[in-house]
Amino acid sequence: METVAIVGANFAGLNAARQLEKHCKVKVIDCSENFIWTPNIHEILSGLKGPEQTLLHRRKMLTRMGHEFIQSRVEAIDINKQVLALAGHDQIEYDYCLLATGLVSNTYGIPGVEQYAVGFRSSDEALRIRSSIQQLISRGKPFTITVIGGGFSGVEVLGELLRSHRDKIHCRIRVLETNKQLLPGLPKVVSEDICRLCQTLNVDIRFDTRIKEISANSVVLDTGEELVSDLSIWTAGTRVPDYIRESALTSSDQGMVKVNEKLQAHASGRVFIAGDLTGFSPVLAKQASHALDMGLIAGRNINNAINNKPLQPFIPAEKPIALAFGDLNTYIIHQNTVVASPFLALAKEAVYQLYMTQLSSSLPLGTFKHAFFERAVSGVKQHLLPQLAHLNFIKAMRQAEILQWGGAGDLLTLASAFLISATR
Repeated sequence: METVAIVGANFAGLNAARQLEKHCKVKVIDCSENFIWTPNIHEILSGLKGPEQTLLHRRKMLTRMGHEFIQSRVEAIDINKQVLALAGHDQIEYDYCLLATGLVSNTYGIPGVEQYAVGFRSSDEALRIRSSIQQLISRGKPFTITVIGGGFSGVEVLGELLRSHRDKIHCRIRVLETNKQLLPGLPKVVSEDICRLCQTLNVDIRFDTRIKEISANSVVLDTGEELVSDLSIWTAGTRVPDYIRESALTSSDQGMVKVNEKLQAHASGRVFIAGDLTGFSPVLAKQASHALDMGLIAGRNINNAINNKPLQPFIPAEKPIALAFGDLNTYIIHQNTVVASPFLALAKEAVYQLYMTQLSSSLPLGTFKHAFFERAVSGVKQHLLPQLAHLNFIKAMRQAEILQWGGAGDLLTLASAFLISATR
């Protein structure tokens, strides 16, 4: 019986595990028992969601699939011997391996980041930030929160901070971004609209800014300017885990792992890569929907490889991007078209409900039904009812606008993407 090792039980890893047949021995390795729906952890900051609403129990799901879950950390991979080295000197030999770990925070070697800044890649970190803010508020003195990084995570963090604290006169929020706009790589009109919404708020957004050092109470720029910061939140970048960078797997120009169209690593046909680790050219946006699709193809291709069948190519589907900016606005971005409205928060919530339901379908029936009910009720209370309240609904509809129009072709591919996502 062939052994398949899956490293990382996240979007790609879990979806791959669902595809693998029971005639092979599947071992899934991850550091934590809980899967976290990371695209929505920013809502924990404002209390819109509790941490339990973003979690799924990996061991229960994988046991129901007939697979073995190993809670451990992978420290090395030897693609020649086909061995994974785990923490505590344990080893796993594999016939096929899927690396779907995702990325880790990149501090760029800046002094003080690990000691004094709080990252934003888990619900625990979101809870830590929320607790720190409550402590700052309880002091009754002015305080400054610095969000370092104006990418996707940084903007959604800013939105939730404003949802909860924009009316607190003692709270000042600063965003530092190295590029000339927020959300580099996305249409500039989104950055411009967010800056417009922040003009009347106690928010300072700085571009072309680089960090030299972080201390307990300040952020020092490379110009030597020292900015007071009572809480520093690090959302500035990610990188491939060390053990993959140190392996014989070939890296792309972006530092990811080079793959062929079947998602096999260039360095070994028995190692498949899925999720944010994959080094595509042109670069593929880091979205949960892409990771789920890659996991689907990777799992099927491992099955096919075991059964000596042809492998399928992975063809990235056209995927719209949903970006929430607290309760101030939500953006649907697809190619060159950008639509904005606070009411579009319901679309983002619908994506969360859909995919969490799909992923949790492997849980025991009682647990699945309870979790589904809890998420559905919370979604109605937190998103639907407030927006459907008469004044909010009218206001949201008035704010709806097309910030940028890319043509009728964008709408056709957008409709197709929604249809594919709903039927997979």
